[in-house]
Amino acid sequence: MTRLGRWEWAFAAEAVARGDILLLLDDEAATAHSADPGDRLWLLPSWRNERPEAVKRSWWAEISRSNRERPADGTVPVRCLCDVVATHPLDDGTRGRIARYHPWSRARAQLARRALLVRAYARVPGPLAAEQGGERYVELVSDPPQDGLLPCLTDDAFALHRAAIEHDLEPGHAPRG
Repeated sequence: MTRLGRWEWAFAAEAVARGDILLLLDDEAATAHSADPGDRLWLLPSWRNERPEAVKRSWWAEISRSNRERPADGTVPVRCLCDVVATHPLDDGTRGRIARYHPWSRARAQLARRALLVRAYARVPGPLAAEQGGERYVELVSDPPQDGLLPCLTDDAFALHRAAIEHDLEPGHAPRG
């Protein structure tokens, strides 16, 4: 049973579901209630507080697309379950080395205290009635069905991406080109 949910900007939740993003960043407030390696969590798309200046320019079209797809009835289309594979504390050097693996602007990434490496499984979105409060992590009232979940990347593709990301997360390493 997986009832842990994490509110994530809608465009980023969709990118994780496609396998385009494998890193989630926790700021100081989120690290107090965060997930740990071995945990599973549902990504809950949020349209609250999405600001283009917090995102790299190359991702602005994704924000526009996700805003057009926002359900008018207020439901939350849940489609992505993540296994937390690893967590890594962040410092200035590490933030610089992993910048290419996430969509956040330099200013937004500076707020991050920890990176979560996730393995995502996606399905056709199922609606969930949920209201977003002030917390990033929430316990869901019920476990969304896991029927139809497929890995976003093959085992080999995930292993290749994971190795590159974890190399760059290690202190003292130069980013791989």
